[in-house]
Amino acid sequence: MGPWAAEFAAQYQTSTDKTVRKVLAASVITTADSDAAGATFVACMAARNATVKVDGRGGGFSIPNTNGNTQDEKVIDPALQSCQPPFEAIAGLYGRMLRNPQHLNEATIVVKCLIKHGIVAKSYTPKRYEQEMRENTFTFSTRKPAAVACFKNPLELPGVN
Repeated sequence: MGPWAAEFAAQYQTSTDKTVRKVLAASVITTADSDAAGATFVACMAARNATVKVDGRGGGFSIPNTNGNTQDEKVIDPALQSCQPPFEAIAGLYGRMLRNPQHLNEATIVVKCLIKHGIVAKSYTPKRYEQEMRENTFTFSTRKPAAVACFKNPLELPGVN
């Protein structure tokens, strides 16, 4: 079934959403599936008086200001709890598959990219990266454009945003 079979199975087992289960049962997520999940997520949030903007097809989204003001967390948080899981199950998994089709070790491919672009020293290891991820404390600037690019597309595959 492929390198992502375990993730398909895990998402299928934990989801109660009929659409999510139907998509995952097919053992493939299409661009149309990801786009539909994004549109459903936006509509679900809007029905709860919250606004989100889907960023591409990788499961990313932002919460824009409305009328120059930040949106109320008392509205956003429960809306996200309700609306985000089906979106993440389809669009999030789709995005992870696009940026890492062979399901290679995430830390290894990110660190290799960071080293290639001179963000970290050659001695920087995937184990150290994983520790810094857990602690959310990095020994390098995570905001440098090259670092951001490595997080988004560590294998530097064409068409991945």
